[in-house]
Amino acid sequence: MEMVRIFADADGESRFEDLDPGLGDFAAHGFQTASSDLWPVKAVQFRTVVEDFASDYHTAGQRQLVINLSGTSEIEVSSGERRTIGPGVVLVVEDTTGRGHKAAKTTGEPLHMILVHLGEA
Repeated sequence: MEMVRIFADADGESRFEDLDPGLGDFAAHGFQTASSDLWPVKAVQFRTVVEDFASDYHTAGQRQLVINLSGTSEIEVSSGERRTIGPGVVLVVEDTTGRGHKAAKTTGEPLHMILVHLGEA
């Protein structure tokens, strides 16, 4: 499972960090799976973005997971590093302060997403 975090460093600059979701063995319904610990959440939101866009730098309104169900987006952090976020990638957005990040969708295809507003860690 691919999981990428966006956070603000001590200087307020946004950065990427690859995360390990910490999957461990878990037995469910008579078969073996791999599962993470539970994450506390506040709300879940479903979103569709039809039109292409390119934002300027902005911070996240709250800590959240962004999971693209279909379509791709591109995220840019302060250093200019860019990552393409495709279906199934879990984006952990935690840059609620500092410079923020840029986001864009330029594929011409709809972007279907789930946003999970995180609770206190």
